[in-house]
Amino acid sequence: MTFLQNLYLARFSLLSALFLIAFPAAVLWFGFSTAYFGGLFDISTFWPTFWVTCSAYLLSWSATITFQLTTLYGPQRVGAEPSKCTNFIEARRGAKALFWFAVLLPIPMVVSLLKEKLHWDTLLGFFGGLAF
Repeated sequence: MTFLQNLYLARFSLLSALFLIAFPAAVLWFGFSTAYFGGLFDISTFWPTFWVTCSAYLLSWSATITFQLTTLYGPQRVGAEPSKCTNFIEARRGAKALFWFAVLLPIPMVVSLLKEKLHWDTLLGFFGGLAF
C-alpha cells in the first residue's frame, strides 16, 4: 500500500515527466497526429524558441521540486510510512541526481524543436531560454 500512496503523491511529477518525454516523440518522431499537433513545433524565430525552451525547463524544475517535496514531506501529511527514496533524496548524492534529472528531462522537447528548424534564430532562442 505504501507504493501506491507514494505513486499517488508523485502523480503530478510523473505525469509532467512523461509529458516532456513522450509528447515530442509521439508528435515529431513517430508522426502521431501530425495533422493536429504539427503546427505546435513550427518555430523558426527567436521568441517562440525562447518560450518553448523556457517553458520546458520550468515544467522540468517544477516537476522535480514537487517530487522532492512530496517524497520528503508527503508521508507525514497523509499518515503513511516514509518511502525508501526519502533517505536517498536527503543525501547529497540524491540531490545531485535530482539536479541532473531536472536538467536532462526537457532534452527530448528541445531536440525535437531543434530537429525541425535549425537556424541561428532558433539556436539563440534556445540559449536564451536556457539562460532565463
